Amino acid sequence: MLRLRIFLSLLAALGLACGAWAQEEGEGSEPAAPGRAIRERAAADARLLLPQLGLGGSEKVPLNPELGEVRQVKAAFEGEGADKLKAWAALPPNADKSRKHALVFAFVGAGDEDTKEAVKQVAAINQSRDPVVVCSLEYRFTRPVDERTAVIEFCAPAEVRQAACLKLLQTMLKDYNVDPQRVFLVSDWAGSEALAWSRQLWETDADAFPFRAIIINGTVTAQAEELPPVPYVFGIEEEVLKRFKGEQADLNPKNLTNALMARGSPCQFHAYKSAVIGVTPRWQMIVRDAVNRLGGPGAVVYPEQLTGANVVTEADAVPFGESKDPHVSKVVELARAERWSEAWKYMKDTLADKNLKPKDKKPLQDFQKEWDKYLTGELDRLNKSIEASIKANMWSHNLHRARLTAMVEAFKDEKWCKGKPYAANIEKLKTYPPAEREKARREKLTQAIDLEIAGERDKAKALYAEVAKGLNEDGGHSESAKAAKYRLDWWTDVR
Repeated sequence: MLRLRIFLSLLAALGLACGAWAQEEGEGSEPAAPGRAIRERAAADARLLLPQLGLGGSEKVPLNPELGEVRQVKAAFEGEGADKLKAWAALPPNADKSRKHALVFAFVGAGDEDTKEAVKQVAAINQSRDPVVVCSLEYRFTRPVDERTAVIEFCAPAEVRQAACLKLLQTMLKDYNVDPQRVFLVSDWAGSEALAWSRQLWETDADAFPFRAIIINGTVTAQAEELPPVPYVFGIEEEVLKRFKGEQADLNPKNLTNALMARGSPCQFHAYKSAVIGVTPRWQMIVRDAVNRLGGPGAVVYPEQLTGANVVTEADAVPFGESKDPHVSKVVELARAERWSEAWKYMKDTLADKNLKPKDKKPLQDFQKEWDKYLTGELDRLNKSIEASIKANMWSHNLHRARLTAMVEAFKDEKWCKGKPYAANIEKLKTYPPAEREKARREKLTQAIDLEIAGERDKAKALYAEVAKGLNEDGGHSESAKAAKYRLDWWTDVR
């Protein structure tokens, strides 16, 4: 009863911050189902998370973290051992006070200073396009047993820890510039604990459930029917996944992911290669993309996800050499990463910076001549490639299409880009015959996802298989066919 009273009182306060999500009941109407608004949002979010084209993130693109300040949060925790609990928050360096930011509540770290460092690793998902606030409760500590052995213990009982987590969440919603519709629960080491807390929150007051999605890395033991019906993203290292055979098969997170999909929760599943040392950037990208997709600007498109021809020649290389000048070097780095808008903005901002001396701008001014010559020639080359694909009704070269699209977006307001056919040809790629065939495959794929989430797994599986046959069409460049095959790759039977 004590635990229930603690949660009811804190959830009442949290509900004020999160807003009234429950549907209003008219006179004589049936009472709204608990958490109905949360379920409806989850159903809509299926369109943002799915279809999953494959393993998220990239081995070819750096994470490019934008780390901010990590500080201790003052919050009044109560109960046995509460005086030993610590709360941490990482604030983005690029926070825009005119808008609210997503919040990630993270179960990370092994206590002591390790938790603070782990918060930094989660905060590495932050980017200026979607600044994120991260918070975490430190409630474990390492106790030495002897010179070689140490054990990790909890600072407080479970009910005190969960109440403290909720108090921290309430504090973040009240005192920080957080969007209550974009709050995420992320766990890197205590998935079962994170899910237990989420289950308690849902059972106590489903209408005030705070999390848009739950993102879990590693193994968990839980029953799908006991978990909140929200979106989930699961990740696990490939080497760990291989161990779940025989008697350990029940620990395979694929099983929980499939069971959650069968009961209506949209899910992503990612099995990635582990890093040699430290946190895997691939997983950080996956977390970042999920947050970006749900109410944010959308996920970054990585080279591995692009469709179309994949033959890259020397002519496709960005030709700029290395430079000792830091400003030129930065522009070249962004260009090689196909981040043309950022490169152009950095160049213009640097040249306009009144705090820089003319001699410090000179190398970049000289480089701009080479830059301008390359751009005009490259845009024409890329455009010819796209026009050839349109004329032949063939799938366009993925790099050429992606680079032309990015360059047009970056330079559309420049005089030398206006009036050119670049943008018009990009638009034609959306409706020419290969695109129409892909549209038909996409409609079937969407139908399969809807069937699966509705519990019609046999029908869904058959439709996934039909769409996956598209890998033999249009040169095997269909996004929908790849997504259907990937879904079947981690399909398991649900008991």
